[in-house]
Amino acid sequence: MVYRYAEHVHIVLEYGSLILILAAWVMLRRRRSNKERVSLEYSKAHEHELQQKDLHIREVHHRVANQMGLTAALLHFQASRSPHPEAKASLFDSENRVRTLAKLHTRLDQMDPHCQTLLYPYLSDLAHDLITSLRPDLIFRPEFAHDSPAAKPATALTCGLLVHELITNCIKHAFPLNQGGTIRLSLNCPPPDRFRISIHDNGAGLPAGFTPKHSTSSGMAIISALTKDLAGTFSVMPLHQGTEFIVEFPLSEIKKLNESPQ
Repeated sequence: MVYRYAEHVHIVLEYGSLILILAAWVMLRRRRSNKERVSLEYSKAHEHELQQKDLHIREVHHRVANQMGLTAALLHFQASRSPHPEAKASLFDSENRVRTLAKLHTRLDQMDPHCQTLLYPYLSDLAHDLITSLRPDLIFRPEFAHDSPAAKPATALTCGLLVHELITNCIKHAFPLNQGGTIRLSLNCPPPDRFRISIHDNGAGLPAGFTPKHSTSSGMAIISALTKDLAGTFSVMPLHQGTEFIVEFPLSEIKKLNESPQ
């Protein structure tokens, strides 16, 4: 009897242990399943929230682009009615700048706001589109390496405005109508830790005694202001034929802006 009782106890303990293990396993599985379900629900809710934010951002961008288009149309209307040549030219310049902002805004709006864009191809495409639209008779030659730094949309917008002003300046002053030529855009990262935008033309050249600091041109003022925002330098070099404009700033400024919320 004692032996049979001990055997029964052993069987009960053995099966009891197995039952406890199975029960613990079931509880762990349920707990893990609950965690996965909660995590999945949180992930879906978070994804939905991001989608809603992206929709709101794109809606704002769309409205801003529309407003800039309306502003450009009003400037064009005012310029066409102005009897004063200087005022007319100034208004047309403002119209072109607003339209460029709208184009940059639309192009960046098509990108993922959470991602970064490669600056070399972005700026090269922008310069090509600008020259093709304003002076298709000019030759455009981009020069850049394949290892391009990347930037968030807001930083790319600032660099895009710099290139727009530099290219527009070349077209207006270096190449009178019916005079062809070449505009070169060079983008590179010279050591140590620099980003350089160089615009080189073989046009008419600079007037005697020209310096960006003492220029009354609104384009020069905009270039200087944008360069200052990037903690950079702006220089002009007269060449044997033409002019070279150089904007250079630390790569750390791009990295700093990339890390900041935009």
